Amino acid sequence: MKSPISTLKKSVKIEGILGLPPAETTAEYYIRSPFRSEKTPSFKINPKLNTWYDFGEGIGGSNIDLVMKLKDCTAGEAVKILRKGDFPIVSVCGNGNNGSVRKTTQNSVRLHEIKEFGNNKAIADYICGERKIAHAVAKRWLNEVYYYTGDKHRFGAGFGNDKGGWEIRSKYFKGCVGGKSVTTIRKGNGKVAIFEGFLDFLSALSFYGITEPSNDVIVLNTLALCERLDLSNYEEVRLFLDNDEAGRKASQMLTEKYGAKDYSYLYDGYKDFNEMLVAAR
Repeated sequence: MKSPISTLKKSVKIEGILGLPPAETTAEYYIRSPFRSEKTPSFKINPKLNTWYDFGEGIGGSNIDLVMKLKDCTAGEAVKILRKGDFPIVSVCGNGNNGSVRKTTQNSVRLHEIKEFGNNKAIADYICGERKIAHAVAKRWLNEVYYYTGDKHRFGAGFGNDKGGWEIRSKYFKGCVGGKSVTTIRKGNGKVAIFEGFLDFLSALSFYGITEPSNDVIVLNTLALCERLDLSNYEEVRLFLDNDEAGRKASQMLTEKYGAKDYSYLYDGYKDFNEMLVAAR
């Protein structure tokens, strides 16, 4: 007996269709869109409702709608594909290089091992050599993360986030293993600094020759999480976002909402704090 469409909509998970690991919670999260190459994730998945929404194109819906878009097919054909269960249709595991979609038969990103920073020369060469992060800063805030994408063993520098996931950077990879979230560092003095990515946060520490911030810090890990921030309890909000259109729009929004102060002038002429640090060293 064929599964009713209502059952299909609940049972066939969007993560499986896209080659993502099962969601660990029912909270909404963002990935890079499977429909195009992009830097900032704009594709929202709601595991609880098993729905999706692509902010870049202003479309969304159920798993049926997703298959229709991915396969350019009718609703009836999409239902047949869902019943067949031959997934993933595409893989966006880890939101890989340049946000590109990769066809694959492997459908998981699996965490393998976490080690202290400093054991893997390739990771240290990239973080401290190429990106110019001070070794003491890297050792304080980063770990070495070893993981699998499909059957391939990979590694990179890992920065923990509030959901227990890891933001990963290496010479060849930029993505996340585990749940996507901001990273919050609390000092409790009523002031907060907002960074777009962890390399910018570490660059600021390295630039000023310190290993600990004096104020609270929130590293967004993706601008898509910016609108979820509640900064109403802070007396001062300092912004260190990218000097690009997306960063400027986010800065404007936070300035209008919270009276935030934009500190991107500190690296004027550069895209972000890390680009300035690399140029200065």
